[in-house]
Amino acid sequence: MKYYDVVSSLPLELLVQVVKYLDLKDIVHFQRVSKRWRTIFTCDVTIMPVLRETLSYLGLDQKGVTTDMAMADAMSYFRWRYGLQHARPVKKVFVPWKESWFLPPLHVLCYSRRLCYVRPNSNDVCMLDLETGEKSVWSGGQRRSDILTGDVCGLSLSDRYVVIVTSGDSGSGLLHLTAWDMHAKKKLSRQIALYPAVYTIVENKMVIAPEFMSDAFPVFVWDLSLNHFLEISSFSNLTLHHVDVPGNLLVLFEINWEKQPPEVHQTKWTMTTGQLREKKNFYLEMPPGCDKYQPKFDNEPCCTFGHKTVVQVYSEANPSTTIHLEYDNDTDRLTVRWIRSSLPRESKGKWSIYLAPYLTYRFTYETALPAVYDAVGGIATRGSVSRAPKFNSAFGDREVFGLGGDDGVQLWFFNPNFVPSFPEESMDFRGLEDRVSVDSDSVDADSIDEENSSDEDSVDEYPADDDSVEE
Repeated sequence: MKYYDVVSSLPLELLVQVVKYLDLKDIVHFQRVSKRWRTIFTCDVTIMPVLRETLSYLGLDQKGVTTDMAMADAMSYFRWRYGLQHARPVKKVFVPWKESWFLPPLHVLCYSRRLCYVRPNSNDVCMLDLETGEKSVWSGGQRRSDILTGDVCGLSLSDRYVVIVTSGDSGSGLLHLTAWDMHAKKKLSRQIALYPAVYTIVENKMVIAPEFMSDAFPVFVWDLSLNHFLEISSFSNLTLHHVDVPGNLLVLFEINWEKQPPEVHQTKWTMTTGQLREKKNFYLEMPPGCDKYQPKFDNEPCCTFGHKTVVQVYSEANPSTTIHLEYDNDTDRLTVRWIRSSLPRESKGKWSIYLAPYLTYRFTYETALPAVYDAVGGIATRGSVSRAPKFNSAFGDREVFGLGGDDGVQLWFFNPNFVPSFPEESMDFRGLEDRVSVDSDSVDADSIDEENSSDEDSVDEYPADDDSVEE
């Protein structure tokens, strides 16, 4: 009995529309059906739209994407996205702390392929470049008679700057900010009044914004390239802020969640002079079923990806719904996405890590498993990796995610093109190669075999999901 190949007979215009509804894993599977299907599902007409959508999902620049891009390069981005969505890294590495330490390091961060942490019993920040293996130490805090005053209570990192926040003397009511230009080896210092704040760096601008609360607190902008420090104004119910460095604008959103629909007060400020450039009020368009939504914040900063800034909020009264707010500076529009979840809301030790514009990992002490919040799919699922070790911090970006524990730090590498081999000794770490472990559930980074056809057994480039998906 002969079967008619309907797919091969479809015009490319229709195939492009079909591919839009396919999962990345399905595309890989279809490439293995036959040589004809492989040609269809690897041509530029069908793959380029999916590739651009994947790059947007990852928050990557699409300017360099051309039709000349090799299929192997495109598939690496697909694997990258799939691994993030299912919490399946290409490789998992455990890096032990130094044996002489009695306490684990605090404020562990990983950004732009740099791993840094605050050394125990000091205000020094140790940094390891995961790409080159270069080690460096950056001092923070204030010294008086060679005695450190205050503890590190905050740490921010960008491509060029590292900022260390330390508390002042007992009763002083001050915070000390120490900024290092890692390229020029230049140190800057500032002091501000102590208040609940979050710290974010976008290029050469650091924004110090109050945690979400009804009381009014100031917003500061620190130009790290000019050492210019400016207080903008005081704000309450500040939910999201966006830093537009090329436009020299700070966009702030104060949202009154007690009103239904929520009332938004948007203002734009010049970051060099503090001048109010624009203001407007509008009501937030909430998805159906999200009326009377009273959010609860975890006091975590919003995250900027190019011209977009995102933040997620949830309600204890409605634990099955998470609101994903996204501001697009190019269109000057604040939009809302609704993420549905049946996952329980644990109460202790929460971390929300924004790995991509539409993807957030939530970790808690109780589960030690990642809850993956996907704003595009609108669902939250439990990650299908083995249970993580006991940890006290979570951190990372779209390339490297990490869990800091009492014994060391576990790093998850998601970018198939960036899986570094560690040196035998890095900074204060012990030897690493004997402790490197590759997870059996990791994504296969091998390229697709060009000779596969329909007569051969299908090889799954993506691992099957072992755990059931919770919606």
